[in-house]
Amino acid sequence: MKKIIYLALLTFILYGCCDDPVERAKYELSSNEMEILPYELGQKIQFVTSNGYEFAFDVKTAQTEWIEKYPFREFPGCSDSYFSFQETRVILEADYPKISMNLNINSNRENFRESCLNIGINNHFINMEYDKNANFIVNDSNYSDTITVNGKLYKNVYRADFESSEPKPGFSSILYNKEYGIIQIKDTKNETFSIK
Repeated sequence: MKKIIYLALLTFILYGCCDDPVERAKYELSSNEMEILPYELGQKIQFVTSNGYEFAFDVKTAQTEWIEKYPFREFPGCSDSYFSFQETRVILEADYPKISMNLNINSNRENFRESCLNIGINNHFINMEYDKNANFIVNDSNYSDTITVNGKLYKNVYRADFESSEPKPGFSSILYNKEYGIIQIKDTKNETFSIK
């Protein structure tokens, strides 16, 4: 019983006497960054495979929220400050073929990396870096002024290759633009999943 009382007292001393932490920085996504993810909650996006099978991605999540980040502390105690940043997250899902896509951007300027659009598709990942104007940073071989997919012309298209966390075959690349988002997914067998 005494141990419980001492533990409760110690917890109160460590956490109960803390002043409210102060927000030392607040990083907001710019309007240009917000345009990188053109999806809306409830939207259905029609796709077709290179074999002619038609299916739809449902936008299950499309939200922007504020996240508070506290500094790492080796020992328990109070944090006197934190910073906050915005994150936009989108989840698209198709029932068949079973594909789940997670896309997100955030305004965390304290991670010492370039800003990037993070895309995950069934355990395959891409980080597409962009500059302060929300223009993707790519070389000429990964950018097309225009490209035709399923008879439709798309402008300012970026190609990015996946890094897989699994040794088995999977997805190899995507085509992306800011107006439509993901235009095409290509797998390691050269099958394509393209917006219709």
